[in-house]
Amino acid sequence: MLARRWVRILPHVNDTLLLVTGVMLVLITHFYPFSPQGSWLTEKLLGVIIYIALASVALSRRPRTDRTRWIAFSVAAIALVIVISLAVSKMPLLGIV
Repeated sequence: MLARRWVRILPHVNDTLLLVTGVMLVLITHFYPFSPQGSWLTEKLLGVIIYIALASVALSRRPRTDRTRWIAFSVAAIALVIVISLAVSKMPLLGIV
């Protein structure tokens, strides 16, 4: 499956859209990361970056064990759920500024 062209291209398109929409969210709402009112946005953007990094580990062509790929996939899925919950609730989970 990893040898198919669309499987190699689609994650990059998805990740680019996630980052672009994050930047657009900052520009539209004027909630800036690392500020007290934008702490939920900070967590959301960090979650997106973690999701992108772990998804690239799970889908990379480098030789990795199946166990490593599944762990990366599972944690990336958890990060995605956290990002979605932050997008809906706008309540920071960690309270980090």
